[in-house]
Amino acid sequence: MEANEKSVLGPFWGLASNDNVKQLQSAKELIVLLRNSQDEHELSSGSGLCDNLSYSVERLVRGLSSNRDGARQGFTVCLTEVLSLFDCVSVNEVLQLVDKHLMITGSARAQEERGAYFGQVCALLTIVRSGRIHGVSLDTICALLKRLHILANKKLYLREVGMVGTVQLIREVGSRLSFDENILPLYKQLIEGGWEKCTPDALYLLLTLLEIYSKNETLKKLVKSKWNHKWLLHPDNFEYLATVLKESTFAHPSVHSVWPVVLDAVRKKGHLTLFWKTVVDESVIVSSHERKYLSFKLLELLLPTLDVSEVVAVFTPNLLRCLRNNLSGADNYLNKAAKHLVGCIATTIGGSTDKSIQVSFLLQLQAQG
Repeated sequence: MEANEKSVLGPFWGLASNDNVKQLQSAKELIVLLRNSQDEHELSSGSGLCDNLSYSVERLVRGLSSNRDGARQGFTVCLTEVLSLFDCVSVNEVLQLVDKHLMITGSARAQEERGAYFGQVCALLTIVRSGRIHGVSLDTICALLKRLHILANKKLYLREVGMVGTVQLIREVGSRLSFDENILPLYKQLIEGGWEKCTPDALYLLLTLLEIYSKNETLKKLVKSKWNHKWLLHPDNFEYLATVLKESTFAHPSVHSVWPVVLDAVRKKGHLTLFWKTVVDESVIVSSHERKYLSFKLLELLLPTLDVSEVVAVFTPNLLRCLRNNLSGADNYLNKAAKHLVGCIATTIGGSTDKSIQVSFLLQLQAQG
């Protein structure tokens, strides 16, 4: 390795750190080194990648399969920045490196297989999030979409992250894709499955498709015939939503990506009270520990933006009873989660400049004991 190549090795250790600040510092350091090396290379030879950049891109892609500390996160962030800042690194080159380093071999152990699959998804996400997706051909976009579709259906642990990548890709370049020609062939079975076969991931994708392709006649007809209403989140569908959304706890302890989308949509339509009663209060809260935990996290999501009427709607007797029960003893399963939620409530009340909101919070808490 040449002397100037050795200087890029240091930041890679920081990229694998569990410390987010150290990760970002290392990424910035590596980017600066690569920019200087590439600028010098272009001045002397005029084209292609310098050795440092070529080496770093390959190592970043290869490292996406690492299960060590924060390596995958750090390498994903850094590769996204490299793709964003260095147009000379082609998307096709990254895909070739994915095929070279992140494919599953017959001898791979379970942990290695898991790492490689996650690495593939992360590599595709870097292409979308870097903005480079806008500069590739339609054929490449379709190939990326197909890869994400295959990965999302490969393993249960890949479903949400694969669907997140799919949704982000469609949001970025959906206008270049034909619903009938490019989307429907991959997702026809999902769309035609209706509520009986719906999953949180399917709902997340379908809500996106209905937003991006709202005028597509094929999609409108399929939704009308299979999903009861042209708007999936119609109050008549809340019972179906309760069944689907309580299954989102496979993502525990994270909140599945579909929830913020659903909550935002029902609030805009003024249906939060009925939604919360049907889907959360009568379904999620009265179930397993994981689902009770989910109800705490959903309330935490809503806290900063609740209005007076919504405070009454979400601080239900069921939720507050669950909160109180888990605060009663340090050995209770959700004790830490309950304490965290109480802290969030206190912060919201203390930080609000709206007296009516503060009073509403306090009255509701007092009314429920």
